[in-house]
Amino acid sequence: LHDLFYAGFANDTATRRVIRDVFHENHYLMDPHTAVGYCVYQQYLKETLDNREAILVSTASPFKFCSDVLSALGHAVKDEDDFALARKLANLSGLNVPLPLRKLESLPIRHSQVCQAQATAMKQAVREALSL
Repeated sequence: LHDLFYAGFANDTATRRVIRDVFHENHYLMDPHTAVGYCVYQQYLKETLDNREAILVSTASPFKFCSDVLSALGHAVKDEDDFALARKLANLSGLNVPLPLRKLESLPIRHSQVCQAQATAMKQAVREALSL
């Protein structure tokens, strides 16, 4: 498998650094998942000296992770809700908040049940949701 695949990881510090550096150098706004992929790709290049072209596919919107992305860019994230943070990120980046995410703010809340992160509480919440 090692002949076919390369694996690596990026901790939170490295992920934030990649988001910040790529944005400042290329004005490309990465989500945390893509930043991890890019960081691992950089590790791969350094370790293997492979000079072939590669494609890194961004599969998530940075607007789904506004707090993390804004923090990576050095902006304070206060007690603002996610919609306010999305607008702040849009202003900072010059990008538009994706329409499906923008629409969420005006939609009714469909699910409001919260359960504790404990096995018994989660099991009971699932039973109740399924009416078992």
